Amino acid sequence: PVIIIAVIVVTIFIAFVLLNQPSKPYTVSSLLDKKPLNEIVTVSGLVLSNPENYTAKAGNLYQQFYMTDGSRQVKIFCSKDAETRVSKNDKVELTGKFITFGSEYEVADLLCSSVEKK
Repeated sequence: PVIIIAVIVVTIFIAFVLLNQPSKPYTVSSLLDKKPLNEIVTVSGLVLSNPENYTAKAGNLYQQFYMTDGSRQVKIFCSKDAETRVSKNDKVELTGKFITFGSEYEVADLLCSSVEKK
């Protein structure tokens, strides 16, 4: 019985460690291939372009930009909580909710200050 308990404890420990490993960020292409809609995702890539900021009717300010991995692109839509400057070709990593808005895939529901330049 002691050996069985030890095996169970070790198995649970190994499962716990493996499940709590930080997952690799998606590339833009792997994100669009898998399409984990309405899930929180981490994605990395290069800034492709920066359209103008968007002001909602309620007055909230949003920054938008497109991220690429060299072959595909996805729109990023973040709440402008601080002065965040991303420029074309900046390598960035961010975590947000993967959604569709209209017919476009977006990573949204994130603060611009959480966008990390790599």
